[in-house]
Amino acid sequence: MDSAALSVYIARGQSFAEGMKHLKDDPQHINLLAAGLLAVHCAIAFNDAVLVKLTGSSGKSSDHKQAPEITRKACRAKGLDSKTTERGLSHFVKLIQFKDRIADQGKPISDAEILKYCETSERFETWVKPMLKGNL
Repeated sequence: MDSAALSVYIARGQSFAEGMKHLKDDPQHINLLAAGLLAVHCAIAFNDAVLVKLTGSSGKSSDHKQAPEITRKACRAKGLDSKTTERGLSHFVKLIQFKDRIADQGKPISDAEILKYCETSERFETWVKPMLKGNL
């Protein structure tokens, strides 16, 4: 395992998570679209950390849509509970789909929807964190 890369991805995930929370909760700095984008990048960084932890490599792919399946296979190879893995990765899949909406579609996104995805990112982070602390 590349502990330096693991530390970088964890630090990025935490930084993006803090920024997301600040931009959605601080009345003087509310910027929900930016918070939504940080929610997505928080999940991507934490997923990369999980892959480093499980496989020794972040499994970088230019297509983030492949990342959930790569992570699913890595979890399976380590014998992690499939039901828990599916529940955790379901959050990540939603965020990757949301990434496409933010980046590639010219359609408006409601504040309520953005807040929902921020919550989804927090749920993904909750699933990831115990994995990053334990020995796998």
